Amino acid sequence: MNIVTDHGRGATVNDWGKHGAKHVVGSEQIWFAAIGPGVKSAGITSTAV
Repeated sequence: MNIVTDHGRGATVNDWGKHGAKHVVGSEQIWFAAIGPGVKSAGITSTAV
């Protein structure tokens, strides 16, 4: 099973309130999880560029 978000929420809890036209700094950051038989744990990794 793969789980992914459509967009990030910003760096802090106060950055995000609702959808809108305003760009939220950090909203380009998303997360992804894979769960299932044969999926080895890699812990938390980063592909930040």
